[in-house]
Formats: sequence, structure tokens, C-alpha cells
Amino acid sequence: MKKALIVLVIGIFLMIPGRELLSKSQRRGAEVMVQNKGGTILRGELLTVRQGKLILLDSVSAKEVSIDIQDVDAVRIVKNPQLLKKAAKGFLYAGAPIAVLGAFSKVGLGHRAATIGIFGGIGALYGGFRELSKRTSETVAMSGLSQKRTDFVLNKLRSQSLFPNGLPENFDEIKGSVKTMVSRPAKAGKEISSLLPGPKFSRVHISFEPAYLSSRATKTYPRLFRDMGFADTRPGGSFLFLKYGPMDYPCVTDGPGISLRGAKVECSLGRNFAVGFEYSSLAKGKVEGYKKIDVTWRGEQYYSELYISETHKSEAFFLSAAWMPIPETFFNRSAVKLGVGIGLSTARITYTTSEYGLADENSKSKNVSKTVPAFSLFGEYDYYLARSCSLGAYVKYRYAPLKVGAFDLAGSYLNLDEQMNIIHSPMTVSFPAHRIDLGGPAAGVSIALHF
Repeated sequence: MKKALIVLVIGIFLMIPGRELLSKSQRRGAEVMVQNKGGTILRGELLTVRQGKLILLDSVSAKEVSIDIQDVDAVRIVKNPQLLKKAAKGFLYAGAPIAVLGAFSKVGLGHRAATIGIFGGIGALYGGFRELSKRTSETVAMSGLSQKRTDFVLNKLRSQSLFPNGLPENFDEIKGSVKTMVSRPAKAGKEISSLLPGPKFSRVHISFEPAYLSSRATKTYPRLFRDMGFADTRPGGSFLFLKYGPMDYPCVTDGPGISLRGAKVECSLGRNFAVGFEYSSLAKGKVEGYKKIDVTWRGEQYYSELYISETHKSEAFFLSAAWMPIPETFFNRSAVKLGVGIGLSTARITYTTSEYGLADENSKSKNVSKTVPAFSLFGEYDYYLARSCSLGAYVKYRYAPLKVGAFDLAGSYLNLDEQMNIIHSPMTVSFPAHRIDLGGPAAGVSIALHF
């Protein structure tokens, strides 16, 4: 429990926005680079926006400069103060090991600690990406913008200026203190190249997609085991100094749960359409059945037992096509993705009979390995923290039908001979032909990079 609390505390601490931890930093207006239509570049601190004009404190001359928005070709908001940048990276890099700790804490810390660690790590990653997005430079080309979008740009710039409500009357008196907040100018060559318009939108998208899985197979086998007569209640009893109560069968002893095995690579063919390749865990689970067997020895009634179990695990590879509009992040950061996928699922299923709850040397098993077609539908909401990275939430439904033919599995149960020696009496377990769906619904988060 102590380890679980440690994971929780670390996760919560990392989710604190860097802005709050660095609230004592000196307030300043956004640093902007403005390229006019003649090619001249000015760089300085944005003091305010007034009547369609940008008022800057030029970083070279330290003088107040007024630029009419009609004469502007491109504007870049530079948001990379080194202190904040390092803090944001700290959030990002610290979040990753916490997510890994949560992923592998199932054995050492238990399910609760695993859940705390995973979601704490996801929160930490979100905090890091969120801070990085706030410090990431944004560039907008002003040529050809509608009046509505021009007003949007002006309002955004105004909100990030030093004086959003206009220059104070005593500005000339405090100009000296404002001057100290202006950063040194960058090299001219770097400024010009950084203002050149880049690609209209990102073409390649790489996503890491942890998810909570639900498999329909873990619902099929309990029904099948009931039909086969393995739905008895195991009586309570004791073993050495341990006592255990009765247990109803069939039961799911290992469900799908959280999976970190999910990744996707997509390529945009246009601004609204993309194709991709996806790999993900499709399903896993274990279902057990139990049959109580009456044994008579010299007129006395005893009971024996026989267990059966089914364990499955599958992975899927999909080719996907999606309606995936790429937002212009300066104006809109939200995007919705809808798509379908078709591919193959590799499945491994093991059927076991056992005299005890755990398999031993007297257990018999049958392995089934198949590759079957798989289909998927998915919907996703993404928020672009910057043009190069996004964080989203998605839901999916995967369908992978698999047919298993009828087969017999040799089993045995403990019995007594006439001399009261323990013997293994054979019992054949007949598994009927059946069909299962390895897929099911899934939900998770998407952490993506865009190039």
C-alpha cells in the first residue's frame, strides 16, 4: 500500500502545471517576430494591440514601434524562455518512467497500484505536453486571411501582450523597466528561415495508444462451459492451515484489462483523409470451469473434481482509412477522427483439463493457433498541443471471428481402488465446435507526434 501511495503522490505532483510552479517568474509580453511585406523583420516584446496595429518594443533599438497589420506578411509568437522550457521538458521526461512503473507494477504492487501508476503517468505526460505546447512558437501567414481570421489573430496577440488593455498613461515613465525584459535578438538568417511558411499540414502521424480492452471471448466460454456441465460450485474446505470458502464456476480468472501494446502510423493523403497501419493487442483472458464428481467407496460417499480452462491471447494488424482533418493550430486545436480498419488477427488458445485448480503433470492440454480476418471501427478526439504533437481519447470496436472445431481432451480425476489407494480415473471431456469473437470494445488515450 505504501508503494501505491508513493506512485500516486509522484503522479499527482507531475500533473501540476509548470505555470503554477513558476508563477514567480517575471510577467512579460509575448516575444514576437514580424515580417512585413517588403521582407523586413522586426523582433521585440509585444506591448499591446491597438486599432489594427501591433505595438512592439524593438529588441535592437529598444524603441516603441507601431506596425499596421495590413503591412504584415507573417507573425511568429516566440515562446521559449529557457527556464520554462527546461521545466516543461522535466514534466514530459518524468512522466514516461512513471507510466512504465505503472505498467510493470502489476506483479510487484498489485492491480490498484498498477492503475494508479499508469494513470499518474498519463497525467504527467499530459502536463508535460501541455506546458511544451504553451512554450512552442506559433507562426501565421497573414496574406489572404479573411477579416474574421484577422480579428482572431489580433485578439490572440492582444491576449498575450504585456498590456492587453492598452498602453498605460505612464508608459514613458516605466519604459526603462520594460526594456530589461527584452531578450537579445537572434541571428538574422535564423529569423528569416523560421518565418518562412512550412508545410500546410503535417503528413506523417505516429501514435502511441494505450487502452483498456474488453474481449467478447471471456463472455463466450462461461456459456460454453455451462453447456458442457462444468458449472458446479466447488465446496469450501481447508488446506493445511488455510481455509477457503465455496466458489461458483465457471469464472473469469484473468480478464483483458489495460494494455500498453498499441501503436499506429498514418499518412495524410490530403488535409481531411489519411491511411495508416496499426498494431494492437486484441484480447486476452482465462476462463475456468469445474465439475464435482461423486465417488462411492465401500458404501461411503466422497467427491472428486475435474477442472477445465481456456486461455486465449491475440494481437491484430490493421490497415486503416480515416477521415482525419488536420487543424490549423493557430486558429483551432481540436480535431475529430473517424475511421475503419481491416487486417489480420493472430490467436493462440490453450484448453486444459486438470485434477486440481492448477495444471500439473496429470493435466492434458490442446493448443490452437490461427490467423483470422479482423475488422475495426474507431472514433477519436484529438487536441493539438502544438502542430507537432497532440493528445487524444478514442473508442474502438474490433471484430475478429474465429471457429474452433470439435475435439476431445483426455482428463482424469482422483478416485479410490478397493485397497483405498488413490488412482487417476480417466474422463474424456468433449469440447463442441464453437465460434468466438476475439474482439470487443476498447477505449484509451492517444499520444501522437506529427511530422
